[in-house]
Amino acid sequence: MEQIIFAGPRTRKSGLSPKSLMGHVFDDPFSSTGPRKFICPFALPPTRNPPPTENTKPITPPQGKYPERRTAMPDYHHYKHDMIDPKTDRVAVYERHVADLLLNNKLDDTRGNSSLLFELKHSHGAVQFGRILARKRNLPSDIVALAMLLHDIHVGLTGCYKNHAARSAEIASEMLNELGLFSDTEREQIIKIIANHSDKHITSTDPFCEIGKDADIVDCFLYPNVIAGYKFQKTPEMFDKYIERARRVYDELGIPWTGEDI
Repeated sequence: MEQIIFAGPRTRKSGLSPKSLMGHVFDDPFSSTGPRKFICPFALPPTRNPPPTENTKPITPPQGKYPERRTAMPDYHHYKHDMIDPKTDRVAVYERHVADLLLNNKLDDTRGNSSLLFELKHSHGAVQFGRILARKRNLPSDIVALAMLLHDIHVGLTGCYKNHAARSAEIASEMLNELGLFSDTEREQIIKIIANHSDKHITSTDPFCEIGKDADIVDCFLYPNVIAGYKFQKTPEMFDKYIERARRVYDELGIPWTGEDI
């Protein structure tokens, strides 16, 4: 049986040993050449600063346009490996890690339900909508942002939507165990958001369950023809629930509802 290893650049170059997901195996549902498995290892993120050597030279940060402001506002990390500080932006540690993982994924997205490009765009769009909704609803922004980053991670790795909410929750749990930075209570909230985000036709009183569904749908519905795709895939009753949810969130955010593609 053919096996393909998913490994980001840090795993190969640094020699770090994959840990918790070493044995996590994904079936390839689109293989035309017989059974095939994907093994997806995760490595720990790099340290913020590499160990000094005798040739290490001090780095003078650029002063920028307003050098007098540097003490009050440090440089933004722009997701560079050596500049992300988990103490000030723990979600960025995961964003960088997931980006490395997906960008080095060798899955042929011409055979799947989705593409790597869409999964990158949609996951990060959902992250930003999650942050906006979290502020409006007074929920922890980091929790919602990380959940939306990982809500479709199974699709990004395999190209397959089948049972992707539950499978993404499993992968997210493994990643949280590996990279840490979140408490047990926070992990439970993150997993809850991911595991329930596909049940958009169900309305609950749990704010964490609801925010994942809402951030996901408001981002999806901004893509051309997505609403028409949902109308084709869902039952009429379920589709009406999706539209009802989308209109409610659009109203909350003050986004005009045009009903395109319905």
